[in-house]
Amino acid sequence: MGQYSMQIYPSSGSVLDAIQQLSENRRCEIGHHLHVWTTPPFQREGPTGVDLDWIHAFQFQLPDSLFAEKAECLRQAIEKNFGRSPTSHRAGRFGIDQRTVDWLASSGFVVETSVRKGLRLRNLGPDVTAKIADRRIEATEYGLNKNPYIWPGQSSNGNDQSVVEIPLTVDAPDDFASNVLLRYLALKWPGEPLLFRMYRKLSGLGRLDLDPAKPPGEMSGIIDRAIKRGVSVINLMLHSSELALHCSPFSNNQEDLDQVWNHLEDAFRHVRDRDIVSEGLTDVARLALQYAR
Repeated sequence: MGQYSMQIYPSSGSVLDAIQQLSENRRCEIGHHLHVWTTPPFQREGPTGVDLDWIHAFQFQLPDSLFAEKAECLRQAIEKNFGRSPTSHRAGRFGIDQRTVDWLASSGFVVETSVRKGLRLRNLGPDVTAKIADRRIEATEYGLNKNPYIWPGQSSNGNDQSVVEIPLTVDAPDDFASNVLLRYLALKWPGEPLLFRMYRKLSGLGRLDLDPAKPPGEMSGIIDRAIKRGVSVINLMLHSSELALHCSPFSNNQEDLDQVWNHLEDAFRHVRDRDIVSEGLTDVARLALQYAR
């Protein structure tokens, strides 16, 4: 998933060329990953090329026109650098909402992949609570679906389109009691904050990511448990910065960096051993659409 800063740094030319070659050989997909604080236009630009008014903001917090300008700016930058418009999207900090889906559906996107089971966006940043009702994210906030599903867009001209949502793989229980509790939480009824803390304590909600705190073999364990629960698409999340020393909280020292790479190798080795087919997000989404018809 490409951010805007990756598209414009002078030193990124060779990296972009390498990604372009991988994409042409169908070994990767170039997607749209919106970080609103690094994507123009800036309301208040800082000396390091960031929008000081929206540092680490969720995209659903932006005014309508500013969101659309930033999202389109990134889409055009990717199209300019790689010769084609992206068709997959992940929201920065998972801040997906209906407005984003409306924009994606009207802009030729096929797939969105920000929904995380059990994620409570209210806990992720300042001033989020006041914005949630405005941006209609309540139904997506707890991520009730574990497999790809159709997310309808809403168009002002009546020509509604949709995208496929592919949720991130989360190590969450799928028993009756846990699902009832999660559905209650999604309704935002009284007692939600306390029940959410109970749910997290009971479920764990381990992500399929490269956190060095995970014990050896945990990646393959999460994959196996997901498949046992009926998950049809294994969706791993990583940031490329995690793969280099001192570039991420996951790789602050050499020991953690080694563990990050061990986790990655474990995941891909296990996928290969289980004969799981690796595909791009857009290809998976189009396959899901065929089954949905």
